[in-house]
Amino acid sequence: MQAEDSRALRDLERTLGEAVPQVARFDYRHFGYREEEGRVVALELQGRDLAGLPESLGELAGLRSLHLNRNRLRSLPPTLASLRLLERLSLGGNNLREAPEWVGGLSALRSLNLSGNPLDCLPGWLRDRVGLEELYLSELGLEVLPEWVGGLRALRRLVLFGNRLRELPDWIGGLARLQELTLGGNRLRALPQAVGALSGLVELSAYANELEALPESLEGLGCLRELALQENRLRSLPQGIGALRSLEYLVLNGNLLEGLPDSIVRLGRLKTLRLQANPWRELSAEQEGWLRSLAERGARIRR
Repeated sequence: MQAEDSRALRDLERTLGEAVPQVARFDYRHFGYREEEGRVVALELQGRDLAGLPESLGELAGLRSLHLNRNRLRSLPPTLASLRLLERLSLGGNNLREAPEWVGGLSALRSLNLSGNPLDCLPGWLRDRVGLEELYLSELGLEVLPEWVGGLRALRRLVLFGNRLRELPDWIGGLARLQELTLGGNRLRALPQAVGALSGLVELSAYANELEALPESLEGLGCLRELALQENRLRSLPQGIGALRSLEYLVLNGNLLEGLPDSIVRLGRLKTLRLQANPWRELSAEQEGWLRSLAERGARIRR
């Protein structure tokens, strides 16, 4: 291992008061480092009660992934600005009131997690990071989604769980590369028709909101595999839901549904279907046959 990397790891171990293990792959503990060709390329330090970081971490010139979720960090050492190969930076669940300006200068950065910090505001430099592919902005108290997010056209994953959003702007449909959109735990009463333009979307989570209806444009999401809508106020589903032929995971429990649209029987790939805690009337004979067919193929159905 390079001398700079060894020194940085020793400093980190002194800060932690414990050894940092080398691992071939990270497991559920998310603790340790991964090495390639004598350089530390990934460092996972989640939930280690860290109140600070050694400045020598900035010497890890080969570092591509740094996860610091669930610590007590109030600031980051400016030496981390030297991590020019860093692609993933995860800072969720710390005590940061601001995201340092130098983070915006990390030219290789593709994934950024700022969730669950007491940020005074979203950093202005984010609007210029048009190459970001993943952005996590959960539990930040957001009431409005800034318009400049619509300019981050490379986004593939946008996570907005646990904010105070009451509406989703129409420009969301311009994020053409989006594959995962997480909106759970907000105050949304509707989704815009523009959501149907996200033709590459694979996962849509809008659970625990105040949704009363879904847009007919939903049928345009032909790649969708997961749709989580539990704990809303839905009284019906759009007839076009049967067009979602790729759907494997559909969660509808805890709504106000009394029935299902006829087209739902076209969803033959479902592996998980949750329907409980709705005021159901009788389903049609065709729908009952569809549920039996799914169960015979091994689908997990709760009703």
